Amino acid sequence: MIDIKQEILNATNGGLDVLLMLYPEARDCVGSNRKFKIRVDEKTPSAVISEKDGVWYVKDFGDSARAMNCFDAYMNLYGGTFIETIYRLADHFGVDYTLKADVNKPKNIEFKDAKEGAKEGDFTYKVKDEPSAADLACFGAFVKAKTLEKYKYYALEWTSRVFVSSKTGRLTERITYSSDDYPIFMHDMGEFKKIYIPLAFEKKDRFYYVGKVDKDHINGFAEAKKAYEAAVAEAQEEEEAGGKKGKEVVKLDAIFICSGERDALNVAGMGYYPIWFNSETADITEGIMNRLRAIAHNIYNIPDIDATGIKQGNKLALQHMDIHTIEIPKWLSTYRDRRGRPRKDLRDFLELRPMAAEFRKLVHTAKKAQFWKIKYSDKGVKSEIITTSLLHYLRLNGFYKLRDRITGELKPVRIDSYKVEEMSPKQIRDFVREDLKARQVENTALEAYINSKKTTQSVYDDLDTIELNFDVCTPQTRTLFFDNCRVIVPAGNKDAIQIATTQAITNSRELQTFSWTQKLIPHSFRPMPAAFSMREDGVLEIMDTTSCCFRYLINASRIYWRKEYEELKSEDEMLDKEYREACKFTIYGARLSDEEKIEQMKHLLSKLWAIGFLLHHYKIDSRALCLWIMENKLTQEDESSGGSGKSFFMRMFHYLKVADIVTLDGRDSDMTKNNHFLDRVSSNTDILFIDDAAKNFPFETFYGKITGQLTINPKGSQSFEIDYRNSPHTVISSNFPWKGDDRSTLRRLIPVVFGDYYHEQGQDGEYRETRKVSSDFNGQNLFGHDYTEDDYNADYNFMINCLQFYLSHQDITVLPLMDKVMERVRRGMMGDAFKNWADTYFAQDPDNPNENLDHLLIKQYVYDDYCSELGKTGKSKSSQSFKVALKLYCKEKGWIFCPSEMLGYDIEKQRSTRNLLIGAKRKSFELIYIQTDINKPINNTIPPSWG
Repeated sequence: MIDIKQEILNATNGGLDVLLMLYPEARDCVGSNRKFKIRVDEKTPSAVISEKDGVWYVKDFGDSARAMNCFDAYMNLYGGTFIETIYRLADHFGVDYTLKADVNKPKNIEFKDAKEGAKEGDFTYKVKDEPSAADLACFGAFVKAKTLEKYKYYALEWTSRVFVSSKTGRLTERITYSSDDYPIFMHDMGEFKKIYIPLAFEKKDRFYYVGKVDKDHINGFAEAKKAYEAAVAEAQEEEEAGGKKGKEVVKLDAIFICSGERDALNVAGMGYYPIWFNSETADITEGIMNRLRAIAHNIYNIPDIDATGIKQGNKLALQHMDIHTIEIPKWLSTYRDRRGRPRKDLRDFLELRPMAAEFRKLVHTAKKAQFWKIKYSDKGVKSEIITTSLLHYLRLNGFYKLRDRITGELKPVRIDSYKVEEMSPKQIRDFVREDLKARQVENTALEAYINSKKTTQSVYDDLDTIELNFDVCTPQTRTLFFDNCRVIVPAGNKDAIQIATTQAITNSRELQTFSWTQKLIPHSFRPMPAAFSMREDGVLEIMDTTSCCFRYLINASRIYWRKEYEELKSEDEMLDKEYREACKFTIYGARLSDEEKIEQMKHLLSKLWAIGFLLHHYKIDSRALCLWIMENKLTQEDESSGGSGKSFFMRMFHYLKVADIVTLDGRDSDMTKNNHFLDRVSSNTDILFIDDAAKNFPFETFYGKITGQLTINPKGSQSFEIDYRNSPHTVISSNFPWKGDDRSTLRRLIPVVFGDYYHEQGQDGEYRETRKVSSDFNGQNLFGHDYTEDDYNADYNFMINCLQFYLSHQDITVLPLMDKVMERVRRGMMGDAFKNWADTYFAQDPDNPNENLDHLLIKQYVYDDYCSELGKTGKSKSSQSFKVALKLYCKEKGWIFCPSEMLGYDIEKQRSTRNLLIGAKRKSFELIYIQTDINKPINNTIPPSWG
């Protein structure tokens, strides 16, 4: 077996590396007699470091002058037992003490022909004369040879099994020999036996049974009952001999329910009476409990602290409320066992702290869920409340105090699997009262609870405080909480999602995060095949359109629907009808060109990516983005189109309850002037939605809110801040494009563009009919009363598909084709009046070149012409905004506004000025230049016609 202490010394240069980690000041004193300061406040160094026989020591003459090796020094600084220190240092310095496939296996296996008369399946064995020290070490510090013998555990030299050889066809005997690295034990339970191999490398190979297994067998019960009967007999003898008869019924003081043989045998080795079952999840019925109560005053349960152990321990404590539950400290799981897993059971605890006094501490702090005590006397029956047990009972039922991470306020909650519900003291009292009624507890106990001062507000203030993680996102995952399960969604393939049902989730150790009950999705989830995927060549492949939400988004992305349905209509109405039915939910209609299909595909892809973006709430500084939901259709400057189905985009999140949304009125021009306009936003808000933003919506006022923290100023309460990582995503919906094409605006925006497939007929005759979202679903309103669970489930699978698509491509922003998007933005910024004027002023004619192009122009003269032409409308645009409009117009035409090569161009100010003689005076004018072709030389002259 591995000597961990020696392995640590070998790995740390005889402990020198450990000592230098503990005392860095000693580094310069290694190999000399110089002293170093071991304490910060020392005036004179008092410690030396030296080596003897390959092991390094530190002596502190300012203390006891005792030579401390690395283990002593670690314990001196950090406390703990020697064994705890061994494992801490082994983990820190990478010393591997885990089981090995090439070590923890049979060293010797012998095959030979079976003896005459042998039958297939015959099992034999040989018991060792005495278990070795290595054998006993497998069980723990308190297990001696007599303990194994008492409970009929035997160390074996070998086991033998007869089988039919597949090679020879003969009966063959396989003899497996034990060793220190592969010890074999047998627990003799009469008609059946358990062969136990605790150090087998594969966990599944640790044990097997021989004979007919009795599932109801209670290990250790016979020994406990024998001790009980002996105690009863002794009491009877004492009474018959004239001794006083005790007032209390003679029973064992306690029986301990253990999770396995190693725990149980250590308990037995300390002089107690353990029992254990052949399965950790065995059903301990009321009948079994009555058998235990008949022979013992107290029953203790020692559950493991892994997920299964805690679940079963809590279940047993609430099922049989008179059981004392012994709680193994949670710090134990910070150590690893020989399988590399977190330590979890009593044997692990006693290995690290091999002292009976440590176990007694656990016994003395054990608690019952039964929090009332009934006393019977000549005066009647009386009950009292035991506060510590009441708090234990509440914790078993999931009641805790939780600190709000924003306000710091402590509030009572109840945790059920991954579901967390805020509770009031009254709700907790009601829960306890109804539970006592359901258990048919005696009226005196119920009355004691109702009337006791111990069950008022103060006891709920004493609930255990717990910290929970409500973060649903990591950089690469998002967790969704449904009514029936928790779903962890990673990037990549749809099959990679992890689903855990409420039954499978046993305790908080399995959970990465929790959900408030009000944020649960109130539907059940079942996985379905992926709705879409994107091929390596960037083409969107649509595979399943069961989801109504997906169908709606497909049609909302159909920019060229008129070409399919109106412009390319055939003479056969039946063919057109068949085409419409076949292409009801597709962006790849056969009547479209490849370029048109690609444009529609990009519009749809951008929506799918945007959905994933909104669902993934993990915020990083480099992706501080705002969605701007708009229409593709170019309208007149002041025309508000609408009816395109874009408002349904956000309602989709609301109805599916996948996001907590706070909506603001985008047409409220005084919105940001109100100090309390964000008062409904909290750390639980996922999306801040500005609906139907007006034409001149001041987007720039939201820059800081998109990229930084939010200051919330509730009415009548103290203001607080939500940092960027916990702040909501921002979404703006508008019938108008945003203002500005500067970098500070564009780097914050994700355009989500809707075609006019959905539209109102209107009065102008542009459309032949009204087509709403419901029109595609036989008039059914999505998410209405007749929306089925299958409909919801298909939508949730689609949403998860979008989330995985985003997670797989979150390093890029998937945008629609931006040419037309920016054309509409620039049209909105320029205004139709300006564009009409510019189309005339800068009109191109191959036969008669326009002098206003490719010449130096005086900006003031050009602006004056614009104002003169448009009158009041022209004068409403300032000289500076006029210049901005000129730049936008040039972008749209593909021209260059004021190239840097023009005469007198100031790169820093990005403009050109020139002194010109006007009449008798010279005056400085700002010049502009519109270059129609980058290859055309700069003409540093003013148009001749200007004079």
